[in-house]
Amino acid sequence: MSENEIIIRLSNRIEMLVSLINSMGEGLLQYNLQTKEILTTREAANFMGCSIRSIYRWRHNGQLKTSRPSNGRLYIEKIVCYNWMLSITTVSISEKASEEEKLAILNPEQG
Repeated sequence: MSENEIIIRLSNRIEMLVSLINSMGEGLLQYNLQTKEILTTREAANFMGCSIRSIYRWRHNGQLKTSRPSNGRLYIEKIVCYNWMLSITTVSISEKASEEEKLAILNPEQG
């Protein structure tokens, strides 16, 4: 086996190991988020599917209750994240439709 072949095989194995480590890290992060009750800003953003900047903006606007103990880091209770996500209201297309349009969609043969 030539030196180049050995290098290629080692390189492939290193890539596989890096991929495995990355997937294990993602799994640990998800497990960590499932078990923790108090989240950091980064964890809360990951949990809520938004950016860290959004967390700070919602905090600044008084929309999201956070805690900043004496060490200066920002913490958010997971239940606060749940409640905030459930409180968001969006208007769907069906809410914009008139009653006649809703009935026509639900009962096409009567229209």
